[in-house]
Amino acid sequence: MDAPALTPERRRELDDLRARAYGPRADIHSDEHALARLHELEDLARTDLLPASTSLAPAPNPGLDPAAAEAPVIEPASSETPPAQPDAAVRSAPVRPWWRRIPLWAVVGVGAIVLAVAFVIATVLPPNADASLRVVANVTADDVEPRQMLGWFNVDIDTVRRHEEFHGVKIWSAGASDGSRCLMFSVQDWADGRCVPVGLDPVVDMMIYPGMPGLDGLDLPVGSVVRLALHGDVVDVSIAEAQSGTARRH
Repeated sequence: MDAPALTPERRRELDDLRARAYGPRADIHSDEHALARLHELEDLARTDLLPASTSLAPAPNPGLDPAAAEAPVIEPASSETPPAQPDAAVRSAPVRPWWRRIPLWAVVGVGAIVLAVAFVIATVLPPNADASLRVVANVTADDVEPRQMLGWFNVDIDTVRRHEEFHGVKIWSAGASDGSRCLMFSVQDWADGRCVPVGLDPVVDMMIYPGMPGLDGLDLPVGSVVRLALHGDVVDVSIAEAQSGTARRH
């Protein structure tokens, strides 16, 4: 290119070449020299169309380094994720009381255990007494039959008290010289008793055996048990018959 401007002659030449390249009878593809000339003139025409004040390069900033002006600075995206803020509804939600946070299955399980324990207690505990014998009077040594029982259990005679009889069975309670609590009984020529330390209730079992003296108005089969238990000032009597092993009521 011998001149930087697109003269009228070159413009007419460009029009002819474009007709050969883009017209209905285009044949420039077979003419390498004409095709190269077309490219030169089109580049010159594009340059000729730019305004005089336009520049393809950005204007330098006197306060910046030219290399920095050509490459705009791009702030890198932060790789840190801001902490998640709690939801306002969660922050303002009231805290439930501890008893409302207990799962339903735990409540049901505890209820079942309580019922089971209550059933066991009701089954294992002895039945209510068949009779309760109160204190009749304080007695002397001569009133105890047989009198030898006082020596057997080392009883303090001043503490002996007689209780109501039970079908001919005579019953006494007393304190021993060592502080123990004692319970004694006699029926005709048979006598027995028991002393236990303070804090326990003395209990005496009278088992019905063949040939033993009978109890007045009480016909019990052999092997039955009449239990005497001292609770405070009262002697409770419970009867268990041999056949059924259950307490009999009167």
